[in-house]
Amino acid sequence: MKLRWVWAVLAVLLVGGLWLHFRRHRHPTTPLKTAYWYWQTPYSLSEQDAADLKKLDVKQIFVRAGTFSSDGQNLVLIIPQSYSQGSNRLPIHLVFNADAGVIHHFEDYDLSRITNQISTRIAAQVEAARKVGDKVIGVQLDFDIPTRLLPKYADLVRGIRQSNPLFARQKGFFFSLTGLLSWLGTGGVERLSSEVDFMIPQAYEGEVGLTPDKARPLFDPDDLRRRLPKAERLNCPYWIGIPAYGRAFLYDEAGHLRNSYRGLEAQDALRHPSFKLVEAYASDPTGKPATGPSNWVGEEILKFKAVRPALNGEGLGYTLVYNVPSPDVTAKALQIVDEERGDGCQGVVIYRMPEPGSSFTVPLDSIVKTFSKQEVIPKLSVKVSSSQDALETVESSRKDIPVDVYLEAENVGTGSSFIAPDAVDIRLQFDKSGFGDIRLRDFDSVSYAFGRDEKSEVEAPPNRANILHIRKGFMFPGQKLYCGPIRLLNSGQVRVTIRSRIRCQSGFSSQETQTPEALIRSGTGVLFDN
Repeated sequence: MKLRWVWAVLAVLLVGGLWLHFRRHRHPTTPLKTAYWYWQTPYSLSEQDAADLKKLDVKQIFVRAGTFSSDGQNLVLIIPQSYSQGSNRLPIHLVFNADAGVIHHFEDYDLSRITNQISTRIAAQVEAARKVGDKVIGVQLDFDIPTRLLPKYADLVRGIRQSNPLFARQKGFFFSLTGLLSWLGTGGVERLSSEVDFMIPQAYEGEVGLTPDKARPLFDPDDLRRRLPKAERLNCPYWIGIPAYGRAFLYDEAGHLRNSYRGLEAQDALRHPSFKLVEAYASDPTGKPATGPSNWVGEEILKFKAVRPALNGEGLGYTLVYNVPSPDVTAKALQIVDEERGDGCQGVVIYRMPEPGSSFTVPLDSIVKTFSKQEVIPKLSVKVSSSQDALETVESSRKDIPVDVYLEAENVGTGSSFIAPDAVDIRLQFDKSGFGDIRLRDFDSVSYAFGRDEKSEVEAPPNRANILHIRKGFMFPGQKLYCGPIRLLNSGQVRVTIRSRIRCQSGFSSQETQTPEALIRSGTGVLFDN
């Protein structure tokens, strides 16, 4: 009888275990939802933003509402969000992150005091956003608490929710948290997840290189695959945060990590006289140069050395390390989530909405095309025109009046370029030698050569050269660059051929175009436009 009872218990446990395993590991058939974090200020969506978000079927935005900072005892809200009236509004969750001071002192805080301080300041931001017409449907805490302190974090969340009816469980209003992948599978996060409506573990920033030679990419695909199944043990639904942004870190002359860096974007450091590029490469998951597209994580890593000190005399010998994102990093993260998710996964939240003119964030249109399986690559269009100095033509008796050539290049592709001194290279080959002054305008550098073709060209001084290489370190999609005037000393009947090349964001391939040979005549206007 006892033996039969034991077998019955084992059978129940086996069936229950198999059912739980199946529930946690079967692949849901429902499509993933998509949302965005919006981190800049003021909060405002343009008509184009709204149109692109609609293509991604984004129905809600997580807007940074302020950062909690600390004096050691009290919490204050700094960098509060500014809300402006306007159209194209989506329902929003207000997100409140914590700076390093809050995290450092969290263990020592008086819980009842900070509960009241946080609750009061969150409620004020909700009121401010609603006053201008935003539909606030939730609030979110973004505190990267150490795993051992998650029980105290759970007590804080419970206290906040009990302090104000606004934060109590109610239909149509959500209280959520971000989380670290390292929390998943711990007892602390399971308790914490019982206090909220949903959580968003973030699949990025898992490891920071403490020295420049140990630089790591933002996104670790293997870590996400390994930890994602543990999210099914949360006691609430969850989304996964995936990256569409980059970062930079500053290291001192001894190679020790100082802090994060926001002074220059990578393409600006490339042109800055105080910095010398050490290396630029497509990163594999370990932070080393990828051997090809198959082990490229979707990020470029650039390392610069400071060759001049700052105005305060510091910084000489410091190292800047950049992680620059591409749409591929977002696509790779999305694919893993879609393959590995369980029933509790609601969708992905992308960090973060792009800032115009910044290579730290992936353009929204590039994400749209990536999600719809379209190819995202840069492509150059080149327009060349010529003219003569009208005054010199009138006053001079010469027949071979110098001609000025003007160049316009546009990235008409769907993606940004790689970041490197030769990311954009436009080669102009003339059938006669001799250049005068050249105004680079938007371009970074020019070099001179002489030769019959690319294989035979050698460096030459401007007055003896017949080949120009005009280069730019980076181009956004849609960006236009101008160069000119380019003074041709030997005009008359001059012919030119142009080859343009722009490196794709992985750095492994390029898009090239070559124009047919064109005859330059004085004052001919536009010679060609491809």
